Amino acid sequence: MLSLNDVDSLIDSELLVEVLILISVDSLSDAARLEDVLELIDVEVLVEASVLNDVLSFTESDVLAESELLLEVLLLIESDSLIEASVLSDLLVLIDSDSLSEAVRLDDVLALNKLEALVEAAVLNEVLVLAESAIL
Repeated sequence: MLSLNDVDSLIDSELLVEVLILISVDSLSDAARLEDVLELIDVEVLVEASVLNDVLSFTESDVLAESELLLEVLLLIESDSLIEASVLSDLLVLIDSDSLSEAVRLDDVLALNKLEALVEAAVLNEVLVLAESAIL
């Protein structure tokens, strides 16, 4: 298993995806380990849709739904990257509706998205399906 130091030395390289693939789902389902990995990935790397999708595909929805961990992920993603419908949709699909049912959490998600992202019907529908109608 790669150490976090190994990952740290590769965060600016094209090998990041390969590193993430080598990390098992079991290790990523540990919230502390996932948080450590995410902290080592700089924003410029995460804004690339393909890398972001790779990170999210290895992340179980139960882990993302845990308190504050979802916010850790969202804070690392620039709003510019979220205006792409495909990236935002992939993120929302992995977020349990229970995690969005808290008004504060939902507000944090929406605050990171530009209006242009939410007016796109497919993306807005993803939000509406996952969020309780009382919140919106």
